[in-house]
Amino acid sequence: MILQGPELEECTHLQQASAAQELQVKAETRLAALMEEKLVTRISVISTLLGGGKTTERLLVRISIETHKASQDFDQSAADNAKTRIKQALGDIGHDVFIETDR
Repeated sequence: MILQGPELEECTHLQQASAAQELQVKAETRLAALMEEKLVTRISVISTLLGGGKTTERLLVRISIETHKASQDFDQSAADNAKTRIKQALGDIGHDVFIETDR
């Protein structure tokens, strides 16, 4: 069976959704302990359509530690420690990871 037109678009969309959901579940599982500590406050997946039916997923991790250097609450060692703990927990997740303060 060869899919064409709307059927092909629907199938492509389902594959993209499942890849994003898979990444979301994997990240939530690996960061569960840090979420319980309230260090990680939110995990999101950003899917970008590249063209030709290809997409890329990026992981956005929001944390309770201030990461903006101009902020009055900024503490470099706390920010570095938080980022290190997140990277260790995620391991080689196979996607770009963005870590920022949840405001």
